[in-house]
Amino acid sequence: MNETTLQYIKCNSLVIATSVETSNSSEHNVYYPDHLLIYVQQGQFNFRNKNQLFTIEKGAFCLIKKYTSLTCFKTWGENEDGFKMIAFMLNDEFIRKVSAKLPLIQNKDHVINKPFLPVSPNSILLGLMSSLEIYLKEKQNMAPDIVELKTLESLIGIARENKNILTFLSDFSQPSKAELRLFMEHYYTQKIPLNELAKLSGRSIATFHREFKRTFNTSPHQWIKERRLLKAKELLTLTNRKPSDIYIELGFEDLAHFSRSFKKHFGKNPSKVTSLVA
Repeated sequence: MNETTLQYIKCNSLVIATSVETSNSSEHNVYYPDHLLIYVQQGQFNFRNKNQLFTIEKGAFCLIKKYTSLTCFKTWGENEDGFKMIAFMLNDEFIRKVSAKLPLIQNKDHVINKPFLPVSPNSILLGLMSSLEIYLKEKQNMAPDIVELKTLESLIGIARENKNILTFLSDFSQPSKAELRLFMEHYYTQKIPLNELAKLSGRSIATFHREFKRTFNTSPHQWIKERRLLKAKELLTLTNRKPSDIYIELGFEDLAHFSRSFKKHFGKNPSKVTSLVA
């Protein structure tokens, strides 16, 4: 049976880091509004971008640029029980706050126009990942000042053996917009206030509402609710999972609220949906 365990570190409503343990090798799409520092602990992290396939091996790091659309899948060896990784999000706001403390001056004439870059492992980055593991295991969130320290630590570690790699983040001070459909497909299950969603997408709240209406022909609240319900029906139909297994991960407050919303939308209780999986 394919199983996936996700754990998160948050700062207020913002996801700062996540750990993934999975025995599911199926492909899925990812699209993040933050730069990602990925550390593979077990197995291989494979992703496609513009018809090119890349692999991050066990023990390796990789920096993926924000707003990069990837198709990913995980693999592992016969002597391994699955795939494990930790991802640390390099948020623009925190990068701005610590950029003045960086020991290197960015070379603005050497901009790296690639969606991802391998990063050489070193004691600083390995120490960062070890400290994140403690937060993840103890299910602790981070205060903003700690996030700043971890962001600074990660950037120093990245730059230690990759002198020009900070230019990879050279546009962090420039406003940029996420592609709205890809962005919302990534975020619709997360309980994030609309004003924060707008900010993460690179828009003011007014622009977010206006472009959302033009793109989806409905309001953000309505689209998110309907998209969650459609995903719920898909999971109940194509897996053996029960309503009590899925309502939290889809962003619903409680099981009763989920059941009422599902019945109102589809005309039947979620417990009455017949799974197609034997």
